[in-house]
Amino acid sequence: GAGQTGTSLDVRETSSGTSSISGMLLNFDHLSFSNGTNNEMKMVSSDFDLASGTGTIQIWPEIHESPADGAAIELSSPTGVFHLISDLEFPNEPGAEIFSSITVDLVEDIT
Repeated sequence: GAGQTGTSLDVRETSSGTSSISGMLLNFDHLSFSNGTNNEMKMVSSDFDLASGTGTIQIWPEIHESPADGAAIELSSPTGVFHLISDLEFPNEPGAEIFSSITVDLVEDIT
């Protein structure tokens, strides 16, 4: 909720009213929340169990702008705003129009 910063996110009960969920989030899962301007996407940095309707999720990177109190947390399709660090380059050779992987370097938009 409001006023949160750093690498932990305090949460309370789910919208379904479920107060305890073992293994709700696992290390390296992703989540996002609105900070009022953009969605901030975070990676869970340690397993999380919701117990008695509350808990603290350890996240990375740190919260840039605190979410509103009671703001929803997106778990199934988290999103964020990112920019390319450099232009994408594709091979320019015969037969290079088919490739199996691509790597992009991104930076999170925190403005």
